[in-house]
Amino acid sequence: QGTDLLLSGSLDGTVRQWDAVSGADRGEFLAGGWAGASDWIGALAAVEVGGGTSVVTAGESGVRVVREGQRPQTLPGHTGWVGSLVEADLGDSPAVVAAGYDGVPRVWNVATAGQHSCYGGPGEASAHAAPVHALALVDGSADGVGPNVVSAGGDREIHVWDPATGAGIRRLDRHDPSGSVRALAAHGSLLFSAGDDGLITVHDVARGSAEPVVTVPARTGRVNALVVVAVGGELRLVSAGEDGAL
Repeated sequence: QGTDLLLSGSLDGTVRQWDAVSGADRGEFLAGGWAGASDWIGALAAVEVGGGTSVVTAGESGVRVVREGQRPQTLPGHTGWVGSLVEADLGDSPAVVAAGYDGVPRVWNVATAGQHSCYGGPGEASAHAAPVHALALVDGSADGVGPNVVSAGGDREIHVWDPATGAGIRRLDRHDPSGSVRALAAHGSLLFSAGDDGLITVHDVARGSAEPVVTVPARTGRVNALVVVAVGGELRLVSAGEDGAL
């Protein structure tokens, strides 16, 4: 309709549309059987598929693909809730990476609703020993492949892996792994991670080293979210956490 829209999901299980300029509520993103769903939604992504837009949601009931005029389709494989979701680059195939309670990140082809790969490989034990809380894409040019997936969570570990094959590349060290990693953000080959300890750790993945470049104090208490933004032509890292400040 020529209007830029934002989509949001929430604890009531609905997906709503918002005018990105005016902030006006444009109503629910309706698909048969979706309205009134009670399962919470923790993350979502709008993916272009075949000239249309599909909305992929992650939440209490796992991962679902919502296409206009159709009932939501649940993608099988995840056990328990799924709280993290990012778009992935698989060439011509629109894809997302999803992870959560079972600690196994999975790459999904949105067009076919089929699993493309999973970190650890079919039938293998989970690469993470606890729920995954955060995902990000980072430039992995030093490894000869192109954007890598980074996953992190309750096992206090940060893993870099190839979404095309599910093969692990390396694990990154944090200076003081005293709590869960809750948030990831990336710009180029730079990866920012934060969590329960209130600290932000910076890695340059293209260096090929597991050691961080620097670790800085961010706030008092847990960091829940990170994002890289452009302000006045400069890049800034914004964090949010349990202390209520940005």
